[in-house]
Amino acid sequence: MITRIMTYIRKHPIRFFTAKLLLLIVVIVLLDFSLGSLFRYLYFHQKKGELYRITYAMEQSNEDLIVYGSSRADHHYHPEIFKKRLQLSFFNTGLEGEHIFFQYALLKGTLKRFTPKVVILDFTAGEFKKDRESYDRISNLLPYYDNHPEIRSILELRGPYEKYKLLSKLYPYNSEFIQVARNVMATRQTKEDDTEGYFPLYGITH
Repeated sequence: MITRIMTYIRKHPIRFFTAKLLLLIVVIVLLDFSLGSLFRYLYFHQKKGELYRITYAMEQSNEDLIVYGSSRADHHYHPEIFKKRLQLSFFNTGLEGEHIFFQYALLKGTLKRFTPKVVILDFTAGEFKKDRESYDRISNLLPYYDNHPEIRSILELRGPYEKYKLLSKLYPYNSEFIQVARNVMATRQTKEDDTEGYFPLYGITH
């Protein structure tokens, strides 16, 4: 049997190489689909942490007043003050290090479902500068590319080949593995578990 196989390989090297290449492609595609599907399931079954807050903002938020911004919004807009003074339900989508592209995408995801009564956008002048980091940081939204066509044009700003990279099922999660695993496995509440999107800071600054 082995002799016959070796004889076939010598007679038809191109066919043999093509068959091996096709087999390799099939294996890669199956691995990509399987691992991508697993991480997608884990990602969208998180119940805490920053990534869960993004999912909530994109797909579930329905509050009267929603805050958008980066770390300053995240740490400075206390929900109880707004709810007590304005008598409005409240959610804070602020996320550290995320600037105007990220906030715009979240807002588009929200407006696709409903229109809040009040929107607060907390931003700094530097957020409007052309900065490669601003494009790179919206990678946190890659898991939403398939189900949220309203934000695809924003995500494709990351590069001319981004929409082709996103044909991979695993690619959207390749920077989130550790954080997703930690959030899914965590069973104990910590001080980092926010309230209505608000993430207080503790300690003393000088």
